[in-house]
Amino acid sequence: MHENPLSILLGKKPLLRILEAVNGLEAYTAEHACAADSQGNRVEFDGLWLSGLCHAAAAGMPDDGSMPLSEKLAAVRTIRQVSHKPLLVDCDNGQGDFSGAARQYAQAGVSALVVEDKRGQKYNSLYGCARTQLLENPRMFTEKLADAKEQAPGIWILARIESLIAGHSMEEALERAVIYAKAGADGIVIHSLDKTGGEVLEFCRRCKAQLPGMPLVCIPTMYPAVSAQILHQAGADMLIYANHLTRSAYRAMRLTAESILATGSAGYADACYCDPAEHILHITEEAQHD
Repeated sequence: MHENPLSILLGKKPLLRILEAVNGLEAYTAEHACAADSQGNRVEFDGLWLSGLCHAAAAGMPDDGSMPLSEKLAAVRTIRQVSHKPLLVDCDNGQGDFSGAARQYAQAGVSALVVEDKRGQKYNSLYGCARTQLLENPRMFTEKLADAKEQAPGIWILARIESLIAGHSMEEALERAVIYAKAGADGIVIHSLDKTGGEVLEFCRRCKAQLPGMPLVCIPTMYPAVSAQILHQAGADMLIYANHLTRSAYRAMRLTAESILATGSAGYADACYCDPAEHILHITEEAQHD
């Protein structure tokens, strides 16, 4: 069995950065994005994230767990045609046959699945306590993890802890992390709505002290100003920028459409919101040669 690419990357780099991509264009953007950091070193994203929220939004569907597995696998195949970076998939709470889905995702070339420890009707975590967020019994959740690992031994199963989202205590979140780690989870994902980032930083420090060898993943959607360096110093090994391409694309599309209507031409939108048409043509030309 081949070693999981995320394991290989974590052996080489202190921190992995994962960017959301739900279609070919976003995957192309994530694949080719690069910049120089403050020390002048070239940096790029290490993998891609197929977000349940953004995939549903792109399809004009509700984010309620009703997206068919066939649709998500189709998105995986599209992304795989564009990028060979490790792909992580948002599996919500593993509704339905999670172990069977894990097997199909592994066959499609997915590197990791993130499954959250909630039960019942799916509500996006960004609602927080405004919607009833029911947590799964830890024993039941560990059985779900074990079944998926048995069906897809080559894929990473990352356990996403929703205790802080549901308004439960830090102590419970840490207890669940230990239980899931002992049950064979390949990593722990912690989510929080605390905009200061303090809640996540505390969890990371305390979790890393208890589980020093366990990969720890953060999703800085609600605390975007907290730097990668600070999160890594607290114990994070991987960061998932979970919805930023879709959110920025939607803003640009909305402003473009409104500008065309308001000004009576595409001139202002073309100058302010649009990349040159030649850039899009270049993407399609590259695809012809792949």
